[in-house]
Amino acid sequence: MRTALFRPIGGEFRHLVLHVHDEINLDGFVSSQPREAGGCPGVYSLDCEMCYTTHGLELSRVTVVNSGLQAVYDTFVKPENDVVDFNTRFSGISEKDLTEACPSIREVQQTLLRFVWADTILVGHGLETSLCALKFVHGTVVDTSVVFPHRLGPPHKLTLNNLTADHLSRIIQDSVCGHDTADDAAACMELVLWKVNCGQSRSADDCVALHNNQSAVTN
Repeated sequence: MRTALFRPIGGEFRHLVLHVHDEINLDGFVSSQPREAGGCPGVYSLDCEMCYTTHGLELSRVTVVNSGLQAVYDTFVKPENDVVDFNTRFSGISEKDLTEACPSIREVQQTLLRFVWADTILVGHGLETSLCALKFVHGTVVDTSVVFPHRLGPPHKLTLNNLTADHLSRIIQDSVCGHDTADDAAACMELVLWKVNCGQSRSADDCVALHNNQSAVTN
């Protein structure tokens, strides 16, 4: 067993316990690079879905949303190995979605590297799962499962649909067709914006009203 240190943005260092069976094969992983001079690093929300293949879980869809809640990148991804279960009930992905025209994970990585720099802030819920599926190493993250901690503390986590219902007064992930990465990525971004704008300084009603006004302007 090994331990590693990590620190969410604005948080304290925490120990992450790694067991032998938790070790990750880093073959095929890429890492975000230092930003070129000038420009803005950007803030994006990321969500991925996976399907089961002969080699385990593999990436099958990725969506990236900007701070204006607009999808800047959204694509199905062709798994490297044969699919044995599309996991449609949860992923919302079926056989017709994953065609030969879909990009490979390598192509997806190269696209992300064009606008996700080392100091770009990536937002997500349980973001380590998406980054592992993408085989993408990135250290500047805001994870809503950490920003909105469970009252019982780790390893307990609040679900994204519960957070969205509690703080944004909206229901997501209720479709029988499975999750939608665009909806989930947008919800994570909205939760972080809600936290930044409201925190603990306003009443819940004031925060919901502010959020609704901002959404109307965005739309």
